[in-house]
Amino acid sequence: MQILALTDIHDKLSALTAILEETASKVDLILVSGDLTQYGPMDRVRGVLAKLEETGKPFFYVLGNCDPREALDGAAGYENRYLHLR
Repeated sequence: MQILALTDIHDKLSALTAILEETASKVDLILVSGDLTQYGPMDRVRGVLAKLEETGKPFFYVLGNCDPREALDGAAGYENRYLHLR
């Protein structure tokens, strides 16, 4: 199994797109270990998650210190991909 591990995306969708275009076809799973945004609102979190969804690969994520607190409940439609112990 090939896993793509990403971290500290910080709203850089152009960089994320380039990475995913190069690697998504070669991996089985994508893990994101925080900082999807740079203190951005939920629409930016959803934008990053939508870009990951476009790959068609299973992905899971945790939030980082730069992600909005309201994202702790999971972004709408992505609750089953958010890894968080409660």
